[in-house]
Amino acid sequence: MTRTHRSVSPRHGERGGGLLKALFWTAILVAACYVAYKEVPPRINDYQLQDKMREEAMFAATSRRTAEEVRKAVYEKVQDLGLPVTKEAIQVEVDNRGCRINLEYTIPIDLIVYQHQLHFHPSADNHSL
Repeated sequence: MTRTHRSVSPRHGERGGGLLKALFWTAILVAACYVAYKEVPPRINDYQLQDKMREEAMFAATSRRTAEEVRKAVYEKVQDLGLPVTKEAIQVEVDNRGCRINLEYTIPIDLIVYQHQLHFHPSADNHSL
């Protein structure tokens, strides 16, 4: 009588564990990419708007631009970026000391399972010394 010897793998009870782990980390990676896809573009737009506001504040004093001219230039950038901002929301003060530009706006972010608002407060000023 011959005995057959079956070896039992020490990982016999863990079959499928590697697959579940891979699926879990893939889901985490996909979720992180989706959040970045939704969150990064509004932040880049805010940075571009902030840059335009700094530029306008710097040149407003040297070129003797009025508050309305500065507001119009900033609003054109707002429209180019597709931001939900009205022209009246752009606060501009131009006087002999310099130029100050302030703005507040909110972007709604829908992450399917969670909705939230990104609040932005770009501002710029150029006070002469």
